[in-house]
Amino acid sequence: MEQRASQLDPQWRMLRTTAALLLGCSFCLFLPTLFHNLFADDDIYLAFTNRMVRHLPWTDLYLFLLKPANAWEFLPLRDFGYWLDFRLFGDDPFGFHFSNLAWYGLSAAAFWWLIKELILLFRPAWTGQASVLALCGSVLFVVHPAHVEAAAWVASRKDLMAGAIGFLAAATLARGLRTGWPYRYGLSAAVLLLLACFSKAAGMAQVLFLTTLIVAAWRQDPEVATERKIATLMLLWVVVVFAAIVHMKVAETTGIRIENH
Repeated sequence: MEQRASQLDPQWRMLRTTAALLLGCSFCLFLPTLFHNLFADDDIYLAFTNRMVRHLPWTDLYLFLLKPANAWEFLPLRDFGYWLDFRLFGDDPFGFHFSNLAWYGLSAAAFWWLIKELILLFRPAWTGQASVLALCGSVLFVVHPAHVEAAAWVASRKDLMAGAIGFLAAATLARGLRTGWPYRYGLSAAVLLLLACFSKAAGMAQVLFLTTLIVAAWRQDPEVATERKIATLMLLWVVVVFAAIVHMKVAETTGIRIENH
């Protein structure tokens, strides 16, 4: 089988190799965080007084869906992550920082997939270079100094989780938009968006990007029924409205400051 020209171009191969090395080196910059202690708001989420996160038996995990683990936020997915860390690592901060870096690695991989899918959706002529260009974007993402707090601070686990899951939702949706708008991709994107909303309440804002994505691709596949496109868009907004109602109701009953959301 004849290979694509981009695969044979030594300049593109060199760029791919260079970007992969830079990505690995950039990620290594965060390795010293594994040996950091806990800091500031970590006490709120992980202190000995937080019995729900520290001591809840696995048979009662459903309680994370019914009430907040602390008086500041209702983020059941994030809190379950802390609960799992306690089961695996106890009080050792190394384990919590390791989980943060794992989520940061997942967010970088999800960002790579998103950029690749966006290129394939809007610039199909660049198919041969899509993976390399997405890899270059991932390098800029990982090394960006604005991400230090999220990656190094255990209390910012919510940013990592909402970001990684949000990228996966957008990449899944973009893949669906370029493959005939099948319902399974729209449904998967909606589920991922819901998970992002309960990793961090601000994850609800990601529906704006997903909406922009749908609008931008609306006319690219005229054979797809308008009803299917509208259904995909409405499903995402229904998910966000549901998440907003849940956050508001929990805030009303517990005194959580809704401004945080």
